[in-house]
Amino acid sequence: MKKSTCFIQWQDAYSVGNAVIDRQHRFVINLINELYDGLRDGKDSLEISPFLEKLDKYVRAHFAYEEKYLEDNEYPNKDQHFELHKEMKIKALEFSWSGRHPEMEPAAEIFDFLKRWWLNHILKEDMAYARYFRGK
Repeated sequence: MKKSTCFIQWQDAYSVGNAVIDRQHRFVINLINELYDGLRDGKDSLEISPFLEKLDKYVRAHFAYEEKYLEDNEYPNKDQHFELHKEMKIKALEFSWSGRHPEMEPAAEIFDFLKRWWLNHILKEDMAYARYFRGK
C-alpha cells in the first residue's frame, strides 16, 4: 500500500477492545485513505475499480470475523448489527460493480459514503458491542 496522506487518522477512540477487529478497522481506514489519495491524484471510477474490488473482498472477510465474534460471545443485538453489515456488503458490491461502469456513481461520492459509513459504524454500532462486553 502506498504512503497515504492519512485523511482519516486512526485514534484510540476507534478501538473496540479486540485486537483483531481493531487491526481490521485500521486496514479499512487505510483503504479509505488510499481511495482519498487516488481521488486527490485525479483518478476516476474506472481507475479505482481495483480498489473497490479489494474493499468488497476485505469488507466481507471483516464482517464474517466480526459476526462470528458477536455470535460466539452472545451479543444480544447481533441481528441488528448483522443487518447493517448486510446493507454495507450490498453497497460494497454495488461500488465494485460501478467501478467497472463509471457512468454509475462518481468516485468522490463513493469516497464520501465510505468515510461517513465506516466512521459512524465504528463509533456508534461497534462501540455499542464494545461497551456491552466491557460491562459483562
